Amino acid sequence: MKKILYILCAALAVSACYKGSFRDDSYNVLGGSYRYFSSPAGEYLMTIADQLVTGALGELETAIDKGAGSVTWASLFPGMTFTPALENQWLITYDGPFTIQGNSYRTSFQIMATRESLPVGVSSHSSWSIQLDGSRTEREGYMCQYQSVGEVRYVAEEDATLGWNKVYGKFSMLVTRSGQKVDNCVLTFSGFPGEAQFIRGL
Repeated sequence: MKKILYILCAALAVSACYKGSFRDDSYNVLGGSYRYFSSPAGEYLMTIADQLVTGALGELETAIDKGAGSVTWASLFPGMTFTPALENQWLITYDGPFTIQGNSYRTSFQIMATRESLPVGVSSHSSWSIQLDGSRTEREGYMCQYQSVGEVRYVAEEDATLGWNKVYGKFSMLVTRSGQKVDNCVLTFSGFPGEAQFIRGL
């Protein structure tokens, strides 16, 4: 993350606000896609929206099928727990290592996930509304706090064979070093993941 933040600081000197798009017609599903098209900070936040959130939702679906309250199988989230809340709603909790852009650091988060619908057509996933709140601590005092802004919907339509092909909502991320703000950014989804809009320097 240190390398990313150096790049961010240099970019801040040129422009107070960067706007970018992940536009790519071949990148229209979340859940294991690794082709991101924006700044390093945009890629970082997209990784949270994709690999972290979809990974957690996938493990929740496995836990529901198994009747399990925690991850006891091989996973990117060892020990992750699932607590039933309201009907069709679970609290996902994790505190442990997680790899972003090749670097593994302590990552903690809670996701309140509400199932909207069961898989339909050829889709293997349910559709979910989620609320995310988490943080990640890296070396030399760097830290990021990330969260959903309101609810974010992950929709698996009938032809979603790999993951979630429609996403609606917004994620934000605050980056600090030793408690001082370095950057603040937002990633907004309004349908196809490849059309997500990223804004930094807020």
